[in-house]
Amino acid sequence: MPITARAAIGVSPEKLDFDLSETNTQKIFIENLNGYPAQILVRVNKNSERIKFSSQQITLPPGTLQDVNVEIIGPRSLADEIEITIYEAGGEQLKIQSGIKIPLTVKGETAPGALAAVILAGIATGVYFVISGRRLSHPPD
Repeated sequence: MPITARAAIGVSPEKLDFDLSETNTQKIFIENLNGYPAQILVRVNKNSERIKFSSQQITLPPGTLQDVNVEIIGPRSLADEIEITIYEAGGEQLKIQSGIKIPLTVKGETAPGALAAVILAGIATGVYFVISGRRLSHPPD
């Protein structure tokens, strides 16, 4: 059977590596390389409760680019693949389906939790030293 058409997308970056001590969000860029509008579906294999996307279903006009935010929820490490699938849009039937898988790895602990602990420790320590300093430098009358 001859191929009469094909679907093509461009995706960048080619993989995502998260270090949760630095950030829990990154962007992927998706481009429709076809001469016709295309429906794009973004999903993950097994960690859908921990990996969230700003857009999961996108209709892209020919030659256009869209960014999608990827957010990791939760403090633990994981490994998965992001599946980006393109369908021909506008027809009664889906005639073409093509896609790309991007490896995704997550290491470490979430930055907000770690930062909050450092800030609270700093505030508690600072308050203690300020109070202690005042008591030492200004004895009660």
